[in-house]
Amino acid sequence: MSRAVVLFIAATAILCAAQSASALTFDVSVGTAKCFKEEMSKNQLVTGTYQVPTSNVLMMRFWVEDPLKNAVVDYADAQTGKYAFTADVDGDYKFCFQDVPRPGAYINWSATQPRRVILTMHLDEETQASKSALALKDKLQPLEAELVRIEATAYEVKLGAEHGREREAAHRDQSEAINSRVAWLSMFTIISVVCLGLWQIWAQRNFLKKKKII
Repeated sequence: MSRAVVLFIAATAILCAAQSASALTFDVSVGTAKCFKEEMSKNQLVTGTYQVPTSNVLMMRFWVEDPLKNAVVDYADAQTGKYAFTADVDGDYKFCFQDVPRPGAYINWSATQPRRVILTMHLDEETQASKSALALKDKLQPLEAELVRIEATAYEVKLGAEHGREREAAHRDQSEAINSRVAWLSMFTIISVVCLGLWQIWAQRNFLKKKKII
């Protein structure tokens, strides 16, 4: 095989891979939503990853809307993870990122810098109809076809479990932060009440001394 043929095959493989998978890198400013659209077909499987620099005072919301304005993916505090969904209808799907302050966090707006997001996306070109046609074409046995379906379902369940763990961790961190603030507030309230009581005793004692009662 000549060198020119090898280069042609390699270029074709790279081009095919670029058509099915893509990566985006962009900056998101605080309080501003950045969105883009991707046209998809019904029953098309979409998978990918996202990476967001960590922040103690900011939360990056990441969500995907279908053409009917329904959220098919929604992460309140996206950091690093995976996402997946199956398109229910044909049309443009909107991918959005928005950086917002964490509840109770102090923000120095003048020093806040945009955060850089890296998003990858893989579009499965095979719809459910094409998979069924492929099963018929290859004359798969019913059991083999069922195993293929179960494998795809298990993969979606795994992604859902990972998403659930991420949301649970985010909620746990938020609850711990709220509990910490409540504890400090309770301690401050107790100290304030004790100080107020001591001041009242001191003021009452001085008043009685001036009146020569004691």
